[in-house]
Amino acid sequence: MKKNLTLLLIFGFFLFGCNKKNKEPNRQVTYKIECTDCFVVWEENGTQKNIQHVNSSWTTTFEGMKDSLVLLCAMNTSGSPQGVGATIMLNGDTLKHAINYCPISGTVVVSDTLQ
Repeated sequence: MKKNLTLLLIFGFFLFGCNKKNKEPNRQVTYKIECTDCFVVWEENGTQKNIQHVNSSWTTTFEGMKDSLVLLCAMNTSGSPQGVGATIMLNGDTLKHAINYCPISGTVVVSDTLQ
């Protein structure tokens, strides 16, 4: 009886103790823009979203998935020349950043793939 119990415990250990999944790392993605009046388009886990007439206070954060595209595009809609900036952050660190100083119709695009 003790032998059967010992074999059962050993089997249970291997069955439940060694079947651990590798936890996926956190991928907290944050998009930020720099402008006074912009149209913004972004990709969020395969879904394209947009918003009009936002400024530098606009930001959005989500949990990204492995191998997904991160994309942020900001377009000047103010009618006057301005620099337009876009930043993609991953877990609080800058992943991509760009600024464009094109007069009137300044547009900036930044993208990457999450690993």
